[in-house]
Amino acid sequence: MTIPLAGTGTEGQHAPEAHEGDSLTVGLCSGATLAVLQKSIGMLRHILFLCWLTQDQMGRFTVAQNWLSTAAPLIVLGLPATLCRYVEHYRRLGQLRSYLLRITRACILMPMPMVLAGILRPDWFTDFIYRDAETTELVRLLAVILATVLAAATVNELLLAHRMFRAAAQMQFLGTIVFLCTGAALMALTPLRDFAVLLAFGLSNLTIALGGLIRFRPRWSAYRDAEKAQPAKQFWAKLLGYSMWNAFSGCLAGLFFCGINQIMIHNDRLTPREAEGMIGQLASGIFIPMQLMFFLLGLMGTTLFPYMSRDWERGMQQMVAQRFHTAFKILMLGFYAGSIAVLLIAPILFDTILHGRYD
Repeated sequence: MTIPLAGTGTEGQHAPEAHEGDSLTVGLCSGATLAVLQKSIGMLRHILFLCWLTQDQMGRFTVAQNWLSTAAPLIVLGLPATLCRYVEHYRRLGQLRSYLLRITRACILMPMPMVLAGILRPDWFTDFIYRDAETTELVRLLAVILATVLAAATVNELLLAHRMFRAAAQMQFLGTIVFLCTGAALMALTPLRDFAVLLAFGLSNLTIALGGLIRFRPRWSAYRDAEKAQPAKQFWAKLLGYSMWNAFSGCLAGLFFCGINQIMIHNDRLTPREAEGMIGQLASGIFIPMQLMFFLLGLMGTTLFPYMSRDWERGMQQMVAQRFHTAFKILMLGFYAGSIAVLLIAPILFDTILHGRYD
């Protein structure tokens, strides 16, 4: 079935409705249910890690996470984020397979210099990231995990762009389980601490990437381009503006926390261990509200955006505007309710469970 774009002809447009994916109701319900379970397990994992890790070890893991969240979108110039916006567009042009191949190749090739440099010469980055020569092996592992983070993020965006929300939510949930189980097992059975948590984080991302690819493979096998792919110059000119905007906005939160980390780490009045301890204290204190933000923003943004993109390509701009306004209102109400929950939960966690350790 061919569906014309608003204000254009039907030439060269191909939109097989067999690939509509999950309905909006299914997407929201499955996403919300598994997200609640995932965040609950994430809270349990965080509490367990706090019981096992010292403050400086927690700080080293936090620094690694902040660098990963900052570097990942910049290294690939935000290209994975274009999937939710342009999958429907290139499907209707009959060029979806070539579009996905180009994005995949770019997301594999672009991080390779940084990953190889981190593996082969971690000393180039150790002093800047940690100001501690003892963290050289941790930085080498960080370079490997960067590749798994990018792979997981790209595959997750691919599933969301095709409105395969149940598959995406299941992979995220599985990744959370792997993170909890492998991290707890490594710390219980070995002397590893921050190294163990970082290794478990990498394994969880690898699980998400491989599991997502397995779920997507049947759909990929059915794709065939009906039209000749756009010239490379025209293709990248269309995508780069949007992808660069996503790269910049995606790394803003990471840059904020990386800036705070570096101010502490490179403060001559503090030893590296003291600075890492302060970072661990800060990360543990803001964990609950940050998880609330990730849950609400992720549920609204990643679930609704592919449907908005589909409806926009169909010429239903008014419906897109109405959905956006409604989602924004629900998001604000969610933040108010979540703020009350944070105030109620925080004393129980920090005073009762952790005995004032991270007050």
